[in-house]
Amino acid sequence: MDDQFLPENRLRWTHGRPKRPIWPTEPRLESIRFLAFSILHRHFPNLANEHLLDVQLLSEKITKKLFILSHPQLTKKYIFQVLLPVDPFFLMENEVATLSFVHHRTSIPVPPLIAWDSSSDNLLGYEWSMVEMLDGVPLGTLWPQMSLEEKLRLAEELAHIFAQLWSQKFDRIGSLYIEERSLEAVQSCADDSNIFQTCFEDLPSPTFRIGPMVSMPFFVGRRCFLPSNRGPFSSSKSWMKAQIRLELEYVITGQEILQLSPELSPEDINLKSSFIETLDEFQDVCQDYFRALPSVFSSDEERCFSLCHHGLNEENILLDPDTYKIVGILDWDMTSVLPDWLVQEYFQTFHGLPPEDMSNPPSGLQPGLDREFQKWNVFPKRLPDLEAADELQQRADETLRRLGVPVQTNPASEEKKHFYIGVLHLGNVWELAQQYLRGLPHFQKEYQQFGWSSGLDDPISDSE
Repeated sequence: MDDQFLPENRLRWTHGRPKRPIWPTEPRLESIRFLAFSILHRHFPNLANEHLLDVQLLSEKITKKLFILSHPQLTKKYIFQVLLPVDPFFLMENEVATLSFVHHRTSIPVPPLIAWDSSSDNLLGYEWSMVEMLDGVPLGTLWPQMSLEEKLRLAEELAHIFAQLWSQKFDRIGSLYIEERSLEAVQSCADDSNIFQTCFEDLPSPTFRIGPMVSMPFFVGRRCFLPSNRGPFSSSKSWMKAQIRLELEYVITGQEILQLSPELSPEDINLKSSFIETLDEFQDVCQDYFRALPSVFSSDEERCFSLCHHGLNEENILLDPDTYKIVGILDWDMTSVLPDWLVQEYFQTFHGLPPEDMSNPPSGLQPGLDREFQKWNVFPKRLPDLEAADELQQRADETLRRLGVPVQTNPASEEKKHFYIGVLHLGNVWELAQQYLRGLPHFQKEYQQFGWSSGLDDPISDSE
């Protein structure tokens, strides 16, 4: 088989769930120091003594490592981000564009961007970016000492942030990019010109475009090497179809790889050991999802898409420790433009069951098997009780209504979210995906009439 589906120098991922990328080499502190000092010296010509620039590991996340930079001659600190090549070029360019967009189009506080390199062809050997460190304390640190009234004010402030993102409407599903930037343009740059200096206050607002979606389902494991449609998408239906098709392609190419390379095991290519035995059943489930697609997502659905930060949590919301006001929102990587029926789910910041409560799972789902049906809850382990959570959510909802943001979802939206979570499970535990599908009212009716996997004329057609 052509090694395009399994390059020898590919990034490796851990087995099991959740899959995590493995660092081929540790980022060298000396290289970070050299690059960072070079950047800072351009901004501060009087800065001296590179060896005095202190570089300390701040945190490690799934796709990146963050280092804190300090120098005795500087009053500010900086964050240097080193990125794994999970989605080369696109992940970094999307984050940079999103930071710029939010800065220019909203009043949401984000870290000022200093420089970035969306190519790993550099001294460090990794893509990287550098931002100014915001003064603030993570919400998780301050939450236990905040009074209920202070938390209610925070709920209002978060609602204002959600409303600003909601107001940014687009005609496509995908990820943000700066119009002037493209993969071809970057690849044709000279060696040093790929590093872009920027200062938000000095730059005019760039032009933005919606481009390929930067999302884990499109690049985790071998997926980034497979031919796939990553958008932008004109509808929810075409987006879901692309994700189902990619999962089907993932297992089909996996079977081909194992047939042509018998020395490999399924685990070597991030598949389950029981992959071969369950392959036919998995393909049947994918076909059932294709068949259910037109019933859940009609061709004439309202096409309203909004910018969504879907990773808000107690660590990336920064507060002033004296006033408890929000001074920064972090982690804009993989921020996407999504359908409003899904974006609304992320407004349910304070609502939801505690993490271990599976007393009321969705229809057709076995208790104890899944956690993803719950609301995206920013502070699940720090809420004293559900009553407090409901009070906070109520305050946030009231604020959103005043700002003109709808907070009520309808049965059709709930069915779409149910379908969406099921599709996500195709890439993890497909048996759960099957259970989610069985819980769809539309599909239950068809199942009673036709049974499972009744056949499709063209299940992976690109037509609407």
